[in-house]
Amino acid sequence: MLLAMNQAAHRLAPSRSGSSVGRFIGSFIGTSIDTVVGLAVTIALFGPPLAIAAEAVDTSWALRHVDQSTNAAIQDPKMAGTLRALVPRPLRQAVTQDLWGPPDPVRTSGDSVSMSACRPHDCGAKGFLWLDTAHGTAIAATADCDLQRIAGEWKWRACRLSVGSLAYGPDDLPPQARDAVKAWIADRDLEITSARFTGRVGETRALDDSWR
Repeated sequence: MLLAMNQAAHRLAPSRSGSSVGRFIGSFIGTSIDTVVGLAVTIALFGPPLAIAAEAVDTSWALRHVDQSTNAAIQDPKMAGTLRALVPRPLRQAVTQDLWGPPDPVRTSGDSVSMSACRPHDCGAKGFLWLDTAHGTAIAATADCDLQRIAGEWKWRACRLSVGSLAYGPDDLPPQARDAVKAWIADRDLEITSARFTGRVGETRALDDSWR
């Protein structure tokens, strides 16, 4: 089924004329009914395959929010569409909620923009978003932490880290994106006890110990 999906996606992707839906349906003429039904179920659960859904995503809008509050960026009219296009569905709602609360400033490094905050009334749920404004890609992360009193100080500990992207897999994350996520973890003094990556169709896998 995946082979048929990919073949159909490649047949569809090069054309920019006519009806996308019509070309998509037409690409399955001659394909077995089981494959078509399987693809329909996959799309219903996870959205269309990346080769069909993906268009160039302009993330340069985020640059206008540099040094502003992350709350200003999350309310930008372009943010919702950017998250839909670039962040896996299982992670999308959580990172959106986690960027609405007490914010950090939006920061930039080269062509990348990063922002972070925590969920309103629940700062144990923290969110982070990294955008590559040159290539239109993104990596999102959330951390669900417990507040513990250690040596008279309150610390965020036992954090469950979730990282995800529609543009990259866990083994080909850009070094600058990986470094940005780790810098956020260090800046917030988070103790990571588990780390998982969510990919294109919602599949997850454990990240190695270097994330902890």
